[in-house]
Amino acid sequence: MTPILLYSHAKEPLTQILLSSTLDKKCGLIKLSLEDLLNKASIIDELHHNDVKIDWTFPNGLKIINSNNFYLINRVISIPEELFNDFSEEDKLYSMSEFRAYLTFAIEAFPNSFSKPGPFGLSGNRFSLPRQWEMIKKAEFTCNTPKYYLGHMDFCPLEGDLVYSNPFDFYYWKPNQLVDIDNNSFAFLRPKGKPVVASLVGDNVQVFCCQTNDEIHSKMNLLLEEYAAQIARLFNYPIAEILFFVEDNSFIFGMISNIPYASSKKEWFFEDICAYFEENLLENNGKN
Repeated sequence: MTPILLYSHAKEPLTQILLSSTLDKKCGLIKLSLEDLLNKASIIDELHHNDVKIDWTFPNGLKIINSNNFYLINRVISIPEELFNDFSEEDKLYSMSEFRAYLTFAIEAFPNSFSKPGPFGLSGNRFSLPRQWEMIKKAEFTCNTPKYYLGHMDFCPLEGDLVYSNPFDFYYWKPNQLVDIDNNSFAFLRPKGKPVVASLVGDNVQVFCCQTNDEIHSKMNLLLEEYAAQIARLFNYPIAEILFFVEDNSFIFGMISNIPYASSKKEWFFEDICAYFEENLLENNGKN
């Protein structure tokens, strides 16, 4: 089985690791950017009743089809606008939307893949913070979440260390002052406690404090590992990082992201990611 890395942003943490890894030598990894797919591939797909055939053929003779001979590592985070710079302004948005719809269709058609398109995301789901918190509230396990408000800020009942932000900004947690009341409709109360990240790569969970001087006791570390695994399963993320806020013997869930920026700064993360995909590829090859 030949692995293919299809990616949109070379500096995205997982993509950056896979591009600089030796998986091309060890496993024959093909590295394919969206730019090359868009500008170099001859796309000749076929649809027969319920059967879909994806066919990407390149000038060098490479032919990629959605068969069991290929394993697609999907790291298409979003559609880079610069790919459509040559389009007129009135055509650009439409063309980007059409290309996004095509990628959703094509990636779904690969029987063997890492990360399918999901709600609000091309590489797994990208639920907003309020949606994440509501999903956690309804989960079978009990976990506290931040208090938040959606609506006109004149009626916001929250008081304290408020964060005015974008619901899809997972990494802004600094209390701030509201700048534009007319254009902001989301605020939340920043949880008290130490910010702690649980990094998940497959079944492996590593917990670390965001501030180098902070520490948590071993029992809390084990508890966060347990909850992190449950939360990752809830969101269907094999690789992710979860932000918690820990105070004494309690904690609050902050967010989960499958673009692990904080984890990527740790020395062990590179080796963990390479080992995960190497093992995953060998396992898939064993099934053929």
